[in-house]
Amino acid sequence: MKKIKISAIILILIISLPFLQADSEDDLEITPEIVTAHGIIACNEINGVKGECAIIYFEFYNVGQLVEGYGDVNIEIRWEERNTPYGQTIVGKYFTGGPNGTIHFTLDGEEGSVQVVNGTKITGMLNDIPIDNPNAFGEWEAVEMSVSVSAPERIDKFCVSDGLRYILTIDATGYPGPIIKITGADVVDIGGDQYQIDVCSSSQTIIDIEASNGMNTVMESIILPRPCAPEVSLMLLEGPTLTPDGEHYKYVLQATVKGYPIPTMEWTNATPLDEKDTTVTVMIDSGEWLFNFPIIYLKVENSEGEAQDSLKLPVSSLIKDTGAGFSDISGRVMICPPDKDPWDEDSWDEAEMADLTSKIPEGSFIRTWDESEAWLGFSDMSSFHLKPNTTIMIGKPQNQDSKLKLVAGNIWVNFNAMLEGKGLQIEYNQAVAGIKGTTFECIENGEESILIVHEGTVEFTSTATGESVTVGAGQTVTATSDGLGALEDYEQEGNTDNTTPVPNSTDDSDGGSSSFPIIYVVIGIVVMVLIVAMAAMRKK
Repeated sequence: MKKIKISAIILILIISLPFLQADSEDDLEITPEIVTAHGIIACNEINGVKGECAIIYFEFYNVGQLVEGYGDVNIEIRWEERNTPYGQTIVGKYFTGGPNGTIHFTLDGEEGSVQVVNGTKITGMLNDIPIDNPNAFGEWEAVEMSVSVSAPERIDKFCVSDGLRYILTIDATGYPGPIIKITGADVVDIGGDQYQIDVCSSSQTIIDIEASNGMNTVMESIILPRPCAPEVSLMLLEGPTLTPDGEHYKYVLQATVKGYPIPTMEWTNATPLDEKDTTVTVMIDSGEWLFNFPIIYLKVENSEGEAQDSLKLPVSSLIKDTGAGFSDISGRVMICPPDKDPWDEDSWDEAEMADLTSKIPEGSFIRTWDESEAWLGFSDMSSFHLKPNTTIMIGKPQNQDSKLKLVAGNIWVNFNAMLEGKGLQIEYNQAVAGIKGTTFECIENGEESILIVHEGTVEFTSTATGESVTVGAGQTVTATSDGLGALEDYEQEGNTDNTTPVPNSTDDSDGGSSSFPIIYVVIGIVVMVLIVAMAAMRKK
């Protein structure tokens, strides 16, 4: 007769490791009930014919070691027909409990274990052993666990440097309530699913957490974060992109924020959808002046300090050439680029000195100083004469209705709309002048906006009241913060400083005001000829 050693059937050996810190267990509500199982583990074989079989019997409580006093296990192996003990000694040690618990035993003094699976069978041998009464495990529910850790509090405890105290909150569910075990640090159960952990700030601490109720075991490891001062950096992810409706430029910014405890974030000139968002979208009105595009600021702060970063929304891709150029310059004339604030005198310190080759981007400001003048022309032969101490802003390119803003001073304009439908708008502080083919003069002193028309007509609109008036040749009108003044006749008397003709002006053969000085020239020449002739006759 051939015997089969049971020790050869055991597949799993368990070596128990002690926990550094073990925690509390919830009171079990499952009634302890005896569980039995039995099955064939080996059979004799004689000349290829199956003979007598050995049967193994288990007896243990469903709750096992989960409830004190119920962890014992009885194991016995007997020959089926003779009902006599098997030839090896097997001694049950303990059952960990639950539908997926482990049965520990010794076989001839050698440690071994087998596994209960789902409360229906015992595995770990050549044959699975069915459980006789699986209903004993019917009430169990699997464990689920989530762990959160608080920001650390500095404490003065057992450390060369500062100590840190953390509060772990462990939400573990399941039926029966799981046993929680925490290892890796000095742990105190303070109740309410919370555990206090004290560590030294000079070293990194890893905490291992295990929750088990015999149905399953859930484990999680966390590194306790050490406090550090915040850091922040801003970068541009996208933009500027014009929105489909053409009304806004879209920018998308990304913030990288570091530090512990997790810093709070305070944005300036930007509003995230959520206070914890590190990505923010900024929309800028497409009509906004480029120098007014904001700087985005982000301040981050925690218990260890604060940090700040900023990003100026880039506009270089939005700067376009107007196609305008200088035909003549006298004295000091400067160009302030569109991304600089012309009302900040520091911007003019960095501005470009204009010359006949200067490019003039859309949105640029041009200023003439004392005893300085400039003649500015466009591709359609329209021209502007900037008198001393004048500041203008050049708007849209000439392939659109151009727009010029007179900030201060005096300009002469000769506008030739050579392409059908093309027009010009000149914006003052107190009014707007709309023109299509004319010669006129604009004067701005901050309180009054004055228009003098020499040829053609100009529609003049008050920015305060919206009232409009059509101003014809030889007429003038003044706008203030109260609205438009009365339309008055204006008589041009000779070639004064305020009526300097614009270079490249249109032909004045129609007898307009610009031909008036030529009559005096002709009369002067005739008088000189008469004087010379009379002098010659006297000599004779």
